[in-house]
Amino acid sequence: MYFLDYNILNIFPLFYFQDVLISRFQAKVADSKLTLKLKHARKICDEAFKAIADGDSRLSEISAKSLEGVAKGRYVLTVIADYLYRCFIEGDSSFSGDLDARREMMLLLKSAKQLCTEGPSTTPQLYLVKQLVRRYGFDCVRTLGGYQELEWILPPEAHQQVR
Repeated sequence: MYFLDYNILNIFPLFYFQDVLISRFQAKVADSKLTLKLKHARKICDEAFKAIADGDSRLSEISAKSLEGVAKGRYVLTVIADYLYRCFIEGDSSFSGDLDARREMMLLLKSAKQLCTEGPSTTPQLYLVKQLVRRYGFDCVRTLGGYQELEWILPPEAHQQVR
């Protein structure tokens, strides 16, 4: 029983941070233009990468900064999954019709790629794929992986399976 309680206490702050981030993000950008929402998501993504990359993997316990970075990463990857679907699958006109939003989307994707492929772990990349599959199905992931600028979404071992 002690082991179970200990794990719950270690995981609880992650979900708490994620809930706090969601509330802050929604309150901060609720009435904002898409461009501002994309900029804010990029800022969170960059903060998550920095916190995770700066974390010390030798420590037996995760620091509060690293934990917050993980929560930010999980949150922003969920948001990015939604933007990817809206932009590349649905063809949402708010992305294609607004050059500033399109530019910000490409900058956000650059930050997401860094978080998913340049960090100390493949977990963010797998989390993004998991969110895409869970919300939109595997066909969505297959379609996104077909775009040259989005090939990074799929782990290298998945490229042979998708094609």
